[in-house]
Amino acid sequence: NVVRRALRSGTNVALDAILGRCTTGAFDAARGVPTEAILRAAEAARWAPNHKLSEPFTLRWLSDTTRARVCDLHEETLRAAGKGAKTIERKMRRWREIPEMVAVTVATEEPRQVDGAVAERKDGDDGGDALGATAGEEAFRGAC
Repeated sequence: NVVRRALRSGTNVALDAILGRCTTGAFDAARGVPTEAILRAAEAARWAPNHKLSEPFTLRWLSDTTRARVCDLHEETLRAAGKGAKTIERKMRRWREIPEMVAVTVATEEPRQVDGAVAERKDGDDGGDALGATAGEEAFRGAC
């Protein structure tokens, strides 16, 4: 489109990378993702520009148990939205094939509602993965 062509006419490498990105939907779960690739992505995210250099986000490399729980929650969301059985089956097959997941979380100062209850941050709570972390995840957190 005209806007993309206009934006691409410059020499902004970062903008070109953003506009040229793609999301891969076909995963080979048997192949996995090299740990080094995930750590490199975390390092790149660490240096991403952000407001007032405040680094407001935390990256979480999800364990197998947590990924399964995320998939279960997504399935519940699809059911609650009234999606049909075939749609849910197709989407969940795809979600469960994702070999690795990294969640981006942001700490806010306002307490939030979760299922009608207020979820508050406790003293000393670093926002870690309450569903369990592997040694690789601990190393990942240290790299971020």
